[in-house]
Amino acid sequence: MRLSPDRRRTIWVVDDSPTDAERVRRLLAPAHEVETLHDGAAALERLAAGAPPDLLVLDWVMPGISGIEVCQYARSAPGRIPRIPILLLTARHGPQEILQAFRSGANDYVVKPFVDEELQARVDSLLETQRLLERAEQAEADARSLLANAPDPMFGVDAQGTISFVNDEGARVLARPPDQIAGKPIEHLIPGISLRNLSVAPGQSFVPVPDVQVDDRVFSPSIRVLPSDSAATTTIALRDVTARRQAEARRLDFYSIIAHDLRTPISTSLLRLDRAFEGMFGVLPAGLIADLRKIEGSLRTMVGIINDFLELASLEGVGYKIDRKPLDLRELLRTTMDDFQPLLQANQLAWKAVGLEPTTPSRVRGDRERLAQVITNLVSNAIKFTPTHGTITTTLREAEDHVEVSVEDTGRGIARDELPKLFERFSRATESSRGITGTGLGLMIVREIIEAHGGVVGVESELGAGSRFWFRLPRHRE
Repeated sequence: MRLSPDRRRTIWVVDDSPTDAERVRRLLAPAHEVETLHDGAAALERLAAGAPPDLLVLDWVMPGISGIEVCQYARSAPGRIPRIPILLLTARHGPQEILQAFRSGANDYVVKPFVDEELQARVDSLLETQRLLERAEQAEADARSLLANAPDPMFGVDAQGTISFVNDEGARVLARPPDQIAGKPIEHLIPGISLRNLSVAPGQSFVPVPDVQVDDRVFSPSIRVLPSDSAATTTIALRDVTARRQAEARRLDFYSIIAHDLRTPISTSLLRLDRAFEGMFGVLPAGLIADLRKIEGSLRTMVGIINDFLELASLEGVGYKIDRKPLDLRELLRTTMDDFQPLLQANQLAWKAVGLEPTTPSRVRGDRERLAQVITNLVSNAIKFTPTHGTITTTLREAEDHVEVSVEDTGRGIARDELPKLFERFSRATESSRGITGTGLGLMIVREIIEAHGGVVGVESELGAGSRFWFRLPRHRE
């Protein structure tokens, strides 16, 4: 394929044979600006004077300074000269000679006497490679310029968690000059961010993490892991959300006050009902007891709703923190499921455990109470939506970089179009939740807790085939 350059490229042909030099010039002149030089000394003088070409075509054997020596000079010169692609024309094509050519800095070679089509193809290939390299460098420069002028603090972090780039806004927020930021571990300068425990699922690039605080400002980090082996593998942006979080805190405080004020009279009413059932008011008629039991059930449902609102207020509060400590997720899953045995038996449900047999710990860093709450919510949902004689299956699987826990039921299942919204606020699958009480906040609370741990949640289901809810947490390595 002929090269279609965005501009005419400059080529120097250096050959002591006027015939060969002119032949190359005529071949390349229709598409490029071609200049011929007749010895290596002339090429060195022109290179030293500046304005190098886009491509050098060098004859290997020339009187005085050879093409190999011109190669060696070009690769050791300052500026952009070392990056000029070099094509050697040579009658020497033994393995050791070709190895010498490449070690001297040549990019390619053509054996004399050459075929016009081969020379043309190799020149086009070298220039196309050079053009793609220039485009990549320009794209990188444009990206760095955008990052440098971005209104949010931006950081580039390598695979070891060391900062390799910081923009002006990032330096301003950290109150340090850029040279005192580059080369430092990101978690030392922003303690709320640690890349060691991040887990990236296949095909995923965005990693959700909780808010971080720098001095008196609150920032929401956006972390993107790039599929690259280059030095900067992770980009971190910090969005200042201080005012928004303060407004949310005031709103959630208001909700919490209302919820607490509602819970007090409800709790008092439940206490009075308990005393009535215990016989404080004598023997009650059977019909009255039945009605009071219904009232008790409604009140307890309201307590559950209020508790969900209070839990959500706690999770979304500005001061919410995860107490992350090393723990054994396998042991936590076993312990939590043991607590469910009476409820499973009462509902005539079977429990199947997968991956709980190994005695070796399944290590993660997390808040034990919060993760137990996640498992409890998922298992409670599974029990709620599974008919009598169904099966609840809990599975723990370990991958190289994460641990996955799933809860699977044999219930009615969920329509595919409803799956994406299940973890949203006040959302429930309409078909599967008929006759089921609750706020629809449980799965949102699960998502908030798992994402605060740097993990991800998901669901797989279809109508009539049950549901499988899962979450993944980064593995903890000492």
